[in-house]
Amino acid sequence: MSNIICTDTNEQLLSYFTDIDIGVVTALQSELDALIKLAVKHETIVGKKRTYYKLYFNINGKDFIVIAHTLDRMGISSMSITLMEILYGFPQLKFLCLVGIAAGSDSKKQNFGDIL
Repeated sequence: MSNIICTDTNEQLLSYFTDIDIGVVTALQSELDALIKLAVKHETIVGKKRTYYKLYFNINGKDFIVIAHTLDRMGISSMSITLMEILYGFPQLKFLCLVGIAAGSDSKKQNFGDIL
């Protein structure tokens, strides 16, 4: 179930994310879609610049909320700008995770599941 909420100002956008614990940025939409499928429920929050997803999880009886976003385009510069906006826009985040972003690492020296 997804509620689509549109915002006009940053204040309205931030009001939907006062209770988040973790931020996740994915390189590809397919990676974000896989994360959304794991959530108990989610909401789509459409802002002026970006679309965010508020994902609700319950693991071992503990509830937590994730803000998720996928990059508009792949690459280090797109990732850097997105991370900066999330870090400054959501200072209450306890963790910020990058999923699927290899940033040009040497594929011959890495294995599936490695932390890059």
